[in-house]
Parts: sequence; structure tokens; C-alpha cells
Amino acid sequence: MRGLQTLLRIRETYIGIVAAIAFQLIFFTIWMTAYDGVNERADQLSIGLLTEDTEMGSQIVKDMKDNIPFN
Repeated sequence: MRGLQTLLRIRETYIGIVAAIAFQLIFFTIWMTAYDGVNERADQLSIGLLTEDTEMGSQIVKDMKDNIPFN
């Protein structure tokens, strides 16, 4: 308990705590709001496939077209 009291007397401890809380608030408000409406925009999703293997690449493209539930 005495070690915790000594730690809390240091000014930088409070700066670190405030910075950690501010980072979480910024993350929540900016980053997480970018995921709003993702399901409504799924029809606009484009998928690209790059491969140097011409034999296996065409088979992968065919399998993806058959198995992916998008148009």
C-alpha cells in the first residue's frame, strides 16, 4: 500500500493515467464509428486476387466464384 501511495505522489503517474483514458476514448469515438453501417455497404465490396501461378490461379478464381456468397 505504501508503494502505491508513493507512486501516486508522482505527477507523471497522473499524466500516464489520463493519457491511457484519452487514448481509449479517442479509439472508441473515431476508430469504432468507422464500422457503422458495414453490413449495409457489403454489396460495394470489391475483391481482388493477384497470383503469379497461372495454372493454380485460374482454379482458385473459379473456386472463389463458386463458393463466395456474393454476386
